[in-house]
Amino acid sequence: MKNLFFLISIFIITSSCTKEQDNVTGYNSSDNGVFILNEGNFGGGTGSLSFYSYNSDTIYNNLFQNKNGWPLGDVAFSMEIKGDKAYIIVNNSGKIEVIDKNSLASIATISGLNSPRNISFTGDNKAYVTSMYSDSLVILNTTSNTIAGYINLKRSSESIVTIGTKSYVSNWVGGSKI
Repeated sequence: MKNLFFLISIFIITSSCTKEQDNVTGYNSSDNGVFILNEGNFGGGTGSLSFYSYNSDTIYNNLFQNKNGWPLGDVAFSMEIKGDKAYIIVNNSGKIEVIDKNSLASIATISGLNSPRNISFTGDNKAYVTSMYSDSLVILNTTSNTIAGYINLKRSSESIVTIGTKSYVSNWVGGSKI
C-alpha cells in the first residue's frame, strides 16, 4: 500500500510541474497566458521578464534580455500594457522599459526617474508615474516616450488608479491622503 501511495504521489508531483524555456524561440504572443516580472536581487540588476503560457503549460524566462541583448535592470517592480506596448517599471534603475508586447523588442527606455513605482494611463498619449522617493508625480508622453512634466504632490506616491478622467494616488510616506 505504501508503494502505491508513493507512486501516486510521484505522478501527481511530476504531472503538476511545468516546462521551463530560457529563450524567446517558443514564446508566442497569441498564446493565452500571463507575464511575470521577477524583481531580482536589490542592487544586483537581475530583474527579468517571464511569460507563462496556458496553451503549452510552459514558462519562458529571461525574455527581455534574450530578445534585446541587455538585462532588464535593478528591481523590475511593475508592468502595465497599453495597446501593443508594455511599460515595465524598473524601480532602483530609475527607468521604464517600453517594449512591443508581441515581439518583446525594445521601443524606448525612459530614464531619469526617481524610484518609479507604478504607471496609470490617462488618455491616448499621457500617463502618470508614481515615485517612492520624489514628491512629484511624473507626466509621461506615451507617443514620444518622454517625460512631459511633473505634478508636485508634496509627498511621495505609490499606487495609482485612473477612473474616467480622474486619477487617484496614494502616498508611500509622509501622509495618509489620496
